[in-house]
Amino acid sequence: MSLLDVDFEQFLSELLYALLYPLEVIFRHLTNIIQIIIGAFVGLISSLFTFFNSVYSMISTFVSLWMPSVWIILILIMLGIAFVLRIYWFLKDIEILGNKI
Repeated sequence: MSLLDVDFEQFLSELLYALLYPLEVIFRHLTNIIQIIIGAFVGLISSLFTFFNSVYSMISTFVSLWMPSVWIILILIMLGIAFVLRIYWFLKDIEILGNKI
């Protein structure tokens, strides 16, 4: 077998593959790193969502077991009134174009 018997197209394809293989390895590693980073953030967000959802379910279950629904509605109304009054007392001394709120 001499050098002239070598298939030129196969030689070029293997040469091209040898030249591009380092880029393939680099991009494969970059893809894996990006997947690890994104996977960590997605896992963190889903864990936080699950945690807060569990806390909300636990609190709502305990509150609904211990208190009648009318009491819960009254407490929420009182908290809303207190919130509105706090905002009013904070904004009552503010003047806009010479007019007090």
